[in-house]
Amino acid sequence: MILTSKKISNFFTLLLLLSLFNACTPSQEKTGNRRTFSASQALQSSGTPQEKSFAFSQSAEWVLKTHNIAEADRMADQALALDPENAKAQFIKIIDTLLLKLKGSDLRIAEFLRDKPHLLKGFQIRFLEPDKNSTDPIRQLRTAPSEYAPFQSERDIQSYIDDLLTTLLDLHQFSVEHSDLELSLESNNLYISLFNLNPHHDFAQSCELRPGKNDEFEIVCPDNSLQNAIHFDIADWMQLRLFAAYHFAMLSSYNSFDLIGYFNELESIRSEEVSEMPPSAARTSIEQQLYERLYKSLIQNPQFGGRRSPELTRKIKAMGQDLVLALRWANQNQNKSCPKGFQSSVGLDLQVQRLGQAFPYGFCMGPGLGTYFDSISDIFSGKPTLRTAAQDGGYHTTQIQWMALFDNPEMSLRDIGPLEFDACGNVMKVGDPTLGGTFPLADANEHIPKESSLCRQ
Repeated sequence: MILTSKKISNFFTLLLLLSLFNACTPSQEKTGNRRTFSASQALQSSGTPQEKSFAFSQSAEWVLKTHNIAEADRMADQALALDPENAKAQFIKIIDTLLLKLKGSDLRIAEFLRDKPHLLKGFQIRFLEPDKNSTDPIRQLRTAPSEYAPFQSERDIQSYIDDLLTTLLDLHQFSVEHSDLELSLESNNLYISLFNLNPHHDFAQSCELRPGKNDEFEIVCPDNSLQNAIHFDIADWMQLRLFAAYHFAMLSSYNSFDLIGYFNELESIRSEEVSEMPPSAARTSIEQQLYERLYKSLIQNPQFGGRRSPELTRKIKAMGQDLVLALRWANQNQNKSCPKGFQSSVGLDLQVQRLGQAFPYGFCMGPGLGTYFDSISDIFSGKPTLRTAAQDGGYHTTQIQWMALFDNPEMSLRDIGPLEFDACGNVMKVGDPTLGGTFPLADANEHIPKESSLCRQ
């Protein structure tokens, strides 16, 4: 991965590939691209609990290649029952949990939007239909039938996001606690897709699971895909740590306030939008005015905008600071993260930096990023930062505490949000001049108008 100040978002490019240990127990057989495993034989063998646990964790890797996540999860559970310290099984269990939570998510959202035709149409065009027609296994997974019930409300969706956040915490904790672990794991299309390492990867070829009698099964794979060995070391765990911390901080911040009633009001607004919006500035003005109406409707709803999941929200600062820690580590250890050197030409294809590793493209950084890391650290620490806004010849400088919104468990968006708008729908005045503590100098109503685009109506 190449990281520059202009393309900082690329830092979460990630690969999770699982590779094959060569050692097998008597309960496992391998021939070419075929693998067989018998759970009953593994349990009845004379091996130690740790050896039996290893057999189950290895088989969980094989089964995942067939995209049978539930079966792989069951085997990971069996491995952990035999040896709770089995790191491979712990890792597979966390990833299985994340994949199972993604299963059927498109269909559950579509069912929730069934009585909101304008929103449903947009969701179908952007997500549902492309996912159904894709060979990408994660996109297929999101449209697969699920044992989970469809979402019935915004509360259901936000609780689902809470579940994803909890799994991201588990993933982050594992990467922190096992940063010195060197681990080889089985290659898998699901992981390539989940973390979008290689956009040119061919997902057409997959393995087949053939169940047998007495807990026996056979896995048959095309080509030589069972012989890929991918390895994790400290540089890989640091990138995994970055991925988990970044996505936790972002998702948690979006999920910190109740959205009850939001989609009904949004559907009402969408239904009133003209079918052919005018271009450029005129279109923007109409959209802003519509969203002004949206917010004015929402603040009349006593269930909208309240704080939720404070135990998860309180972790945003810590995860943000850990994100900076991992960034600094990668920057200070480019010999491990980017051994072939920084590639300055952004337009060129990424260079394989670490052949055989879980993150083969590495984590490459350009010069001069230290100050940028300091700025990110200040944001997540709660330290006030200076911000200047200018408009039409005037300017205003103030202090901003970006994390203040997440520190007050009693705060509601209804109490602090917009009160007045200009003719273009830009916010001109908010109910709380500190905006929930974001403006410690209580000058939000002087600063925010300067941040808005100039209204020329």
